[in-house]
Amino acid sequence: MEVKVHFTNLEPSASVETIIQEKVAKLKKYFEGRFSVHWNCSIEKDNHTSNVTLLGKNIELNAHAKTDNMYKTIDVVMEKLEKQLGKRKEVITNKHYDKLTSVSTPD
Repeated sequence: MEVKVHFTNLEPSASVETIIQEKVAKLKKYFEGRFSVHWNCSIEKDNHTSNVTLLGKNIELNAHAKTDNMYKTIDVVMEKLEKQLGKRKEVITNKHYDKLTSVSTPD
């Protein structure tokens, strides 16, 4: 797992980086191999913004959130990523299930 955190128009904060590292560690359950996360935190006017790109084997996911608090923004982005990963896992499971049930049984 590789996590890169960038700050734009914002002072780098060890506490924000630590929280991001902890949140991303929870995504390991969706991956068997290596994956990388590119996280960009910024402030635009009074809005805290996070843009995240998750790259893994045969997968690329993006999430974006804007709120009035950086910690809230991190939580919103994580919810979006987990939702996307859950949908992807469900699609893959359904494809495997369909293949197994479509095989005709001998009489």
